[in-house]
Amino acid sequence: MSAFRQAKRYDTALQLADLVIARECQKVATRQWYRNRHNTHQLPDGANTSPLDDEADRW
Repeated sequence: MSAFRQAKRYDTALQLADLVIARECQKVATRQWYRNRHNTHQLPDGANTSPLDDEADRW
């Protein structure tokens, strides 16, 4: 990986931490996008919750 080329061990750990944090942020954004997408659909029979919301939370 280019993030680890010619880096000292301490620098490598910091770079790895940055990559992990960035990935976690991407996951949060993706979950929010799917949750918002599913919440825009009409729920049947006036239901208050959607089974899709539970599915999104399981991640």
